Amino acid sequence: MKFNKFGIVQGRLTKSRAGILQSFPGKKWINEFNLAGKLGFDFIELISERVKNNNNPIWSRKGRKKIKFLSKKKWTSNLFFV
Repeated sequence: MKFNKFGIVQGRLTKSRAGILQSFPGKKWINEFNLAGKLGFDFIELISERVKNNNNPIWSRKGRKKIKFLSKKKWTSNLFFV
């Protein structure tokens, strides 16, 4: 039985834009689900910018459905999102 959950903030598993620590990883956001699952993380904390970013999946119904789909894939079966 696993008691402690360990996660990662979105954008930490991919190379970020120069000089920006906390930012949405762009098109690479899907890759982080695979990487997080393979590394054994239990969750990804998603990022929402102050200004709407249409590339960020949390801003659309279709994007949120994609997040749910990816979170149920075998390599991310342990992941949940906060």
